[in-house]
Amino acid sequence: MVWVNLLPWRTRQLQARLHRWYLVWLVLMVGFLYALLPVAGQQAVNVQWLQMVQRQREGGQRLAELNKRITARRLLQEQLERQLTVHLQQQQRMNQWLDFTQRLAEQLPETLWLSELIKTPERLTLAGFCLAMADIDDFRQRLQQSALFSQVTSGKLSRSQDGVIHFSLQAVLRSAAGERGAASVGRIAKGEGR
Repeated sequence: MVWVNLLPWRTRQLQARLHRWYLVWLVLMVGFLYALLPVAGQQAVNVQWLQMVQRQREGGQRLAELNKRITARRLLQEQLERQLTVHLQQQQRMNQWLDFTQRLAEQLPETLWLSELIKTPERLTLAGFCLAMADIDDFRQRLQQSALFSQVTSGKLSRSQDGVIHFSLQAVLRSAAGERGAASVGRIAKGEGR
């Protein structure tokens, strides 16, 4: 009998089988990785999308807050503009009254004197005395030309025994709404024919 050493042949056979199994395992791993990469890539894309959505939400919240602040500032600006308009109207009214009081003595006829001025929010009552009725009419017309008054009417008239006429005039003040359209400070016009 001949002895044959089969050990190298078995070793080669074992190595060939191991090599085949390694190849099968490598093919399976490549297939697994090939299937796993899109999933991992999709997860990375999903994370990016989530971050972008979160940034958009934060940006939307900041935008909503800014819009609220802008609206609040606009309301404040409108309120301040209204207050400024009211203040300017009051200032204009005060300038008109200042001008009226400074020029009042100039507007009185020479034989007419005032004894009393009563001002309420709606009207001004002027009381005094004079020597002729024409002086009262002249003074009433001058008051009517003032930007402060919308209407001037004669009130009580009485003549004393010594010929002095006691009178009162009611001047209705222009409303604040009527002042909005007035562009310049009104002045009492000087009477003609003195």
